[in-house]
Amino acid sequence: MGQVILVHDQSIDRQVAMKKLKPLHNQASRLRFIEEARIIGQLEHPSIVPIHDVGVDEQGAYFFIMKKVEGETLYDIIKRLKAGDETYHARYNFETRIQIFLGILNAIHFAHDRGFIHRDIKPENIMIGPFGEVMVMDWGLAKRISPHPSEASSEDGAEPSSLEESVRALDAITPGGSQSADFGERVRLTHQGELLGTPAYMAPEQAIGDHANVDMQTDVFALGVLLHELLTLEHYLASKDSLLTLLYGVCNETFSPREVKPHPSQGLPPAEYIHICKHAMQKDKALRYESVAALISAIHIAQSGQFPCECPVTFARRANNVFIDTLSNHPLVLIVGLVLVPLLVISALVIGLIGIINIA
Repeated sequence: MGQVILVHDQSIDRQVAMKKLKPLHNQASRLRFIEEARIIGQLEHPSIVPIHDVGVDEQGAYFFIMKKVEGETLYDIIKRLKAGDETYHARYNFETRIQIFLGILNAIHFAHDRGFIHRDIKPENIMIGPFGEVMVMDWGLAKRISPHPSEASSEDGAEPSSLEESVRALDAITPGGSQSADFGERVRLTHQGELLGTPAYMAPEQAIGDHANVDMQTDVFALGVLLHELLTLEHYLASKDSLLTLLYGVCNETFSPREVKPHPSQGLPPAEYIHICKHAMQKDKALRYESVAALISAIHIAQSGQFPCECPVTFARRANNVFIDTLSNHPLVLIVGLVLVPLLVISALVIGLIGIINIA
C-alpha cells in the first residue's frame, strides 16, 4: 500500500523515514493509510516506531514521518540462522530469541491494552536494532476492537467464506495464480481485500474471512507461528505448494511438537517453548491462549523452569530442574542423601550375604 523512503529533516538535522501512499489507490486505501498514522500516533511504546508528522505533499500524496529504524528484520535473521551462519547462531541463541520474542509480546500486549489488534504479525514486520532493540512495524492492517456492537466496522458484517473463495480473493490481487514459481514469497506478503493479513501467518478465522471473530486471539495465533519459526527455522506449513492447501492447513492441520526435527545448524529447540507454540496455534479459539498476557505468563513460567510436563522431554527437563534447584537450595540434605542411600544399599546387601552364608 505504501513505500518507505529515507529523508532528511532539515529542521533539526536528522534522518527520518517517510511513508507515502502509492499512487492509484482508492478512497478505502487512503482512509486505511490515514488510520494507520492515527493508530501509531496513539501507541507510544519503546517497541513501536513513533510518528513525528503527517501531511500531503505537492503532488497530493499522503505521507507521514516516522523515526528512522536501523537494524534488520527478523525474517533476515531467521534466514541467516537457517543458512547456518555461525556468527548469527552465536549472537541469537535460543535464550536471546526468547528475549526478542518477549519484546514483541510486550509491544502487542500494549497495543491490545489500548484497544488495537495488529492483524499482520510476521518476521518481515519485526525490526531488530544493532543493540537488541525490538520494533514492531507496519500497522497498516491494525484495527480498533469495537467496545460496542453499534461501533462494529463494515468488515465485521461480512459473511465467512469458503477456502476456495479465499483463494480466489487472494489470487485476484496477486497475479500469477497459486502455482506460480514465487509462491513461497507470495504467501508471506500482506494482502488487502476480502481477506486481510498474510496467508502464511493467518489464524483460521482470518483464512475464511470471518472478520467478526478476528480479535486479540488472532494476533496470539500469529505470534505462535512466529515463535515456532524463530525457534525451528522452518514454517509449520512449509511443505504446502498452493494457496488452497496452505489455507486448508491453516484451518485444519494441527501442529504437533512431535513433528519438530533438529535443524542441521542447531539442536532441537527447548521442548517447553514448542509446547507454548502448540497452545498459541490452536485452531479452536477456546483452546488457544486467551490473551497475549497469558502467552507472556507462559514464557515466564518456562524461563523459570517450572513449566508443566507435557511429554517425556519436558518431564525429563523438569526433573533435571528440580534436582538442580534442590542441589542449589539444600546442598547438605542432598549430599547426606547421596551418601546415606548407597550406605543403606550396601548394608542391606552385606546383611543379605551374611544370612545366606549362615544358612549354608
